[in-house]
Amino acid sequence: MTEDRSLERIVRIGIALGIAGTISIWAARDARDAAGFLTGASLSIFSFHTLRRLGEGLQPGSPGLRGSAAFFGFRYVLIGAAAYGIVKLLVIS
Repeated sequence: MTEDRSLERIVRIGIALGIAGTISIWAARDARDAAGFLTGASLSIFSFHTLRRLGEGLQPGSPGLRGSAAFFGFRYVLIGAAAYGIVKLLVIS
């Protein structure tokens, strides 16, 4: 029970930091830099969520991990595509 609350807290803190950072960067720089930060923060939360699901699926008595291995590998393609978009399309280095 304690583990579930801590994992939920990590997600909530990540979302709050992502929003606060996006607003701060938007105020200090411009919307393009803020969009890049928001994309990176979203990918971080997405990555944490997929790792969490993988960990839950490995526990004894869990329903299993059908398709999770393929998705786990595919997430790197998604993250790479988003990183490419941040650097090339938003022109943020």
